[in-house]
Amino acid sequence: MVEKDGLLEITAADRVRIAEVEALRLRIKTKPRQSNFRVAAIIVYKNLHDGSEHTLEGTNDEPCHIGGALCAERAALLQLRLMPYTEDDIRITAVYITSDAEEYITPGMMCREFMMSNVFMDKETPIIMCGADSTLSTVKKQRLEELYPCPSPYYRMTAKEACDFQDRVKLKLPTPDSDEEKVYKLALQTSARDTSDVHPIGFGAALMFSDGHLISSFQKKAVEYGCTLDAVGQLAQAIADYPQAKPKILAQVDESGVAHAPFAPGRAFLDEHGYGDCLVLCHTRVSDDSYDLDLQIVDVNHLGPQKPNINKQTR
Repeated sequence: MVEKDGLLEITAADRVRIAEVEALRLRIKTKPRQSNFRVAAIIVYKNLHDGSEHTLEGTNDEPCHIGGALCAERAALLQLRLMPYTEDDIRITAVYITSDAEEYITPGMMCREFMMSNVFMDKETPIIMCGADSTLSTVKKQRLEELYPCPSPYYRMTAKEACDFQDRVKLKLPTPDSDEEKVYKLALQTSARDTSDVHPIGFGAALMFSDGHLISSFQKKAVEYGCTLDAVGQLAQAIADYPQAKPKILAQVDESGVAHAPFAPGRAFLDEHGYGDCLVLCHTRVSDDSYDLDLQIVDVNHLGPQKPNINKQTR
């Protein structure tokens, strides 16, 4: 991929796909019933055996409960589940997104997390975002890793692979007697309360406010995985009910001691509700083939770059 002034360059092939995704948006005659806002996506993938290029299309939709909304990118990607491919057969080479907004919008946090977890993509897969008029002034091209930094160390593993990884992991831990260690230990302790056997991995979350006050929560699993209440999101009410101090340090930890940056719902909550300065503990893999995990401390602003610029005027 060619860069110009630090940005990925829009190629002639990109211009063709941009026109195609805009035409797709215009073909979608009905709008989602809640947002009244269309998003269209085209996934481009290459057959690794014969080099041929193919596309999949998707759009967004929403039930009456907006938390159950499905984004265009996921709608397109799910079609790969119906095809007889493995990651040795195909590779996604680009994702094109447009919407009813005049300017480009970035994918939502759930879309970013889903793409990062997809085995047919990699961290450098380009995401091309364009506005409704499709002029180059309303187009941006970025690598996926720029939109979703610090994914879970398990982000492309099966449940069994993640459990096996837990058994062999080597962790860098917070500095002893530090505030970070206090939050980490509370989150680890709280993860033990996530005892449902619906999925083998449990999570606890803990947060320290600027005055030292601590709160915690744990994941509540659901048989239909998408209905699960994530650990970080459940801190929201307690944060809102404690306005006298600001959130200072957050940790989400599984029962093996691995610290994960907040998942999509938690990231979106913290980023969109003004908690960008809160520090977050997260383990990251030293390399893709290593069981060694480094400990990073980043702020929420780092975890939720360029949130989608959608408002009532846009819709």
